[in-house]
Amino acid sequence: MPKWRAVISQTSGEALRDSTVWAVTIISITNALPTGGLGAFSNIILTEFGFTQLQTYLLAIAQGVIIMIFLFSAAYLSKRFNERLILEFIYTLPNVAGTIVFLCVPTSAKTKVGLLLAFYCTQGFGAVAVLNLAVMSGNIGGVYSDTIIIQELLFSAWAVGNAVGPQVFRDNDKPRYLKAFVAHLVVYGVQLVTIFVLRVHLMRRNVLKRRERYNRSPEQTGQEVLDESLAHKHAFDDLTDQENPEFTTN
Repeated sequence: MPKWRAVISQTSGEALRDSTVWAVTIISITNALPTGGLGAFSNIILTEFGFTQLQTYLLAIAQGVIIMIFLFSAAYLSKRFNERLILEFIYTLPNVAGTIVFLCVPTSAKTKVGLLLAFYCTQGFGAVAVLNLAVMSGNIGGVYSDTIIIQELLFSAWAVGNAVGPQVFRDNDKPRYLKAFVAHLVVYGVQLVTIFVLRVHLMRRNVLKRRERYNRSPEQTGQEVLDESLAHKHAFDDLTDQENPEFTTN
C-alpha cells in the first residue's frame, strides 16, 4: 500500500474512533434539527400566534437582530473567557426555556406577545453552531488528517439536521405544533448531555496529557507542568490531537 494511503487510512480510523469527533457531530445535528423547522416555519408559527402576515414580516427583522446579538455575544464571551463548551451549554438553555413555554402556554390574543418572546429565545442556535465550530477547530488536531474527516461529518450532520427538522411540523398539529416542540425538547436534552459529557472528557484528556508530559520530563518542576510551559515543537506538524503530546484541549 502506498505511504499516503496508509496515512489516510490510519488518520481516518483514528478520527472515526475519536469520541470528541462524534460528540461534536452529535451537537451539530441536534442543533440543526430545531433550526431547520424554526427557520422554515417561522412565519407560519408567528401567524398561528395571532399576528398578521405584515406583522410577521416586520417581526422577522427583530428576529434577525436577536440572532446577531446571540452570535456577537457568543464570539465576545468566547474570546473573553476562553470558554466554548460552557457557553454552548448556556446558549442552549434559552432554547429549552422558549420550547417549554410553547408547550405550556396556549395560543390566544393575550398570550401572543409572551409566545413571541419565547420564540425569540429559541434563536440561540446560531451561537451554538459558531461555538461548535470553534470547539472543532480548537480540539481536533491535524491539518490534513482528522480535521478533514470532522469537517465532512460536521457539515453532513448540519445538512441532515436542516433537512429533517421541518418534517416534524405537521399540518394536523396546528396551531400549537406540540409534537414538534416535544421533539425539539428531546433534542435539546440530548445536546445538553452531549456538551456536558464532552466537557468532562476534554478535561480528563488534559489531565492525562499533563501527567504524560510530567512522566516523560521529570526534571521539569510541577509548576512548569501546571502552567503548561510547552516548547511547541510540533506546532506546524500534521499530527492529530492524540499524536501530539503537547496538544491541549479547551
